[in-house]
Amino acid sequence: MSFSYKLKSHPDKLLKLHLETVGKSCFDIINSKFIDNKDVYSTISFLIGISHDFGKSTTFFQNKLKNGGETKYANHGFLSSLFAFFITKQYLEKVNLIDKFWYLPSISWIAVKRHHGNIKNIDITGNGEAQDLEIGSDKLTVAKKQIVDIMKFSFDEVIKIYQDILKEHDLELDIELFMDLFADEKSLVKFIKDIKINAFKISREKNAEFYLRILLFYSVLLDSDKLDASNTEKPHRIENLDDKIIDLFKNKKKFKKSTRLNELREAAYGEVMENLNKIDIATDRLLSIELPTGMGKTLTGLSAAIKIRNLAKRRF
Repeated sequence: MSFSYKLKSHPDKLLKLHLETVGKSCFDIINSKFIDNKDVYSTISFLIGISHDFGKSTTFFQNKLKNGGETKYANHGFLSSLFAFFITKQYLEKVNLIDKFWYLPSISWIAVKRHHGNIKNIDITGNGEAQDLEIGSDKLTVAKKQIVDIMKFSFDEVIKIYQDILKEHDLELDIELFMDLFADEKSLVKFIKDIKINAFKISREKNAEFYLRILLFYSVLLDSDKLDASNTEKPHRIENLDDKIIDLFKNKKKFKKSTRLNELREAAYGEVMENLNKIDIATDRLLSIELPTGMGKTLTGLSAAIKIRNLAKRRF
């Protein structure tokens, strides 16, 4: 039996289609990377993608799309971030990986919470991310009302949306359990405390890996979301760039004309290219070029990037 979907993410787009598209894009981007734990990370990125607009299923947001006007109850980021934490943790528990990847639910929460803004520090002081997790905070109060609204007006469609999307990826998660949390104050307090503990643990660790993972999932979500929301076709990756393409360009433009500045630029360029032969592409993952303004960092960096890219393709 077919289901008539009505909830929208944008004026001209059904919420189900947007979540499907963004989730698939997030999965594909991570899956294309040469990184450790790719299978787990790509699935988590998919779950982030399908949860990022969960909060748009309220009548508050649907009325805003239809009639315009601002109301705090139409804001969808915070509720969606709680949902992202919930389903990523549920998935990791289901596959017995929560102990190893304990940090991923909180990273999912941060990525979704800020997918329309800038990431802040993870703490409850000042304007930190976790201040909204205080019981009685305005955002948590709004989230409770939003859940009541979803339960009353769009529950069946929301459950159907996620059942269908998850089934397509051979995943089975209990979405209704998330809504049940808000019906019991003790369960909700425990859930919120769980997010805070995980977030604070990431903050205390002061591990650069967590910082980079946050940026990875956050940027993948932003890229996928904005491309689909704007109906922009995903740009095709340019293949087979010759290692010497920048050298050919420089020769054509006669950048080697003898001036003191050009001599310095060429010396810097040559030093960078020579050092590329010394890197181990499997372990040297963070590289930098430090040159004064005007010394040709743009072309030098682009040439180095193309050579490293081709080296990685040949190696992996």
